[in-house]
Amino acid sequence: MIAALWSGQRTFVLDATSGGIEITFAGKADGEAVSSSAWQLRDVTVCRLRKVPDLRARATGEGSCPDTLYEITTRDELTVEWPAGTRLVLEGGTARGLVIRVLGGGSESFPADTVFVVPVEEWVRRGPLVFAGTAIVGGAANPNVNTLLLSGNWEARQSSLAAMPFRDTTDIVKSGRLTHGTRATLMNGKTPALVYGYITPSRNDGILEIALVSEPGDIALSIAQYGTARAVVLKPDLIDMLLSNPVLVALAIILALTEPTLSLLNLLGFKTSRTLKDKGHK
Repeated sequence: MIAALWSGQRTFVLDATSGGIEITFAGKADGEAVSSSAWQLRDVTVCRLRKVPDLRARATGEGSCPDTLYEITTRDELTVEWPAGTRLVLEGGTARGLVIRVLGGGSESFPADTVFVVPVEEWVRRGPLVFAGTAIVGGAANPNVNTLLLSGNWEARQSSLAAMPFRDTTDIVKSGRLTHGTRATLMNGKTPALVYGYITPSRNDGILEIALVSEPGDIALSIAQYGTARAVVLKPDLIDMLLSNPVLVALAIILALTEPTLSLLNLLGFKTSRTLKDKGHK
């Protein structure tokens, strides 16, 4: 009976401080279009990959896009509309400011392999970059680019069928911390979950401050750690739900006591009626 009160639908909330995040912008969710995000970038350097490397070019340029490999332009202000399916990696930090790399998809103006660089002084002054899609928080251990996840927290939130008649709220049924160097992905079943999120700069050093909330569903948190063969999958179970909801704890206690009590009453009733019958025959 308790298991029947387990709705199975939950959302995850995740916030993290990280050197990097990978995003794939969504196209549709639940049969309805999800708007691609338009990002406004100021004082931005745009690096478009050359078809043929120019070995005669002076090896100057920003470290993220050397002149020999990229055609470099600068814009005082630029609005980029990211089409559905565009895959980006964002890197943040003091030395390089904000670096946005287009890994796949993109647009005609900004195809795959385009790099955007926003200086740190401009990055720390701007508002949040919002998106809807899938996300991998934290990057792989790499000696050249520090995109590691530094720290974070997560919560699984779920409403139980037992609580619905009494209150229209959700409970935090499981929570935890993200440790340094992990890569975190929210999953819906076996596929990456649609998440809604925003990215802001740390006011001190431009590192990425990330906040995500998932779509409702069979959501779980997949955590990959350097040196491990398989990711660890975390999601709440029936015990977590019971411990987080006092209504269900009370119901579980009542149900646990009901069967022994009924058995005892039946036993006493059987003995009493039998005793009365025996006395009546005498």
